[in-house]
Amino acid sequence: MFEREFYLSTAIRTQKPPTEVMPEVVNAFRRVGGQLSENGTTLTIRDGFAGVQFDFICEGSSFVEVRQRNENQYDVEVRIELKPNQLFWICAIGGFFCLWFLWIANLFYFFVDPNRPYQHALDSLRRELEPTPQGFPTGY
Repeated sequence: MFEREFYLSTAIRTQKPPTEVMPEVVNAFRRVGGQLSENGTTLTIRDGFAGVQFDFICEGSSFVEVRQRNENQYDVEVRIELKPNQLFWICAIGGFFCLWFLWIANLFYFFVDPNRPYQHALDSLRRELEPTPQGFPTGY
């Protein structure tokens, strides 16, 4: 009923083969915390909300999928699923019966935004995998 989903994606150009890309993805997404499990080209992160405000009121999972578009280009898609945890429901029921001020905790759930740490992880992955430009071409 109160489930929320967020989506992020990026395209990365790199000379690295697919076998070297997935370990870089795992290393980049360690910063979001949680339990990481890799399955082929998909990384599942359970409760990875390090750096997310008001994360005490929710639980969820994230799925990072890496697809090879062509020889030197990969698409990285992140799907983040949030749902209320037990504290949310305790505050909702307690607020309904007598302690209305507990509903403040329920409002926090609607302000949870996990995009920032996951976007930082995607940016870090892009910096690791894409070659850095070596300056301006000469002759201009």
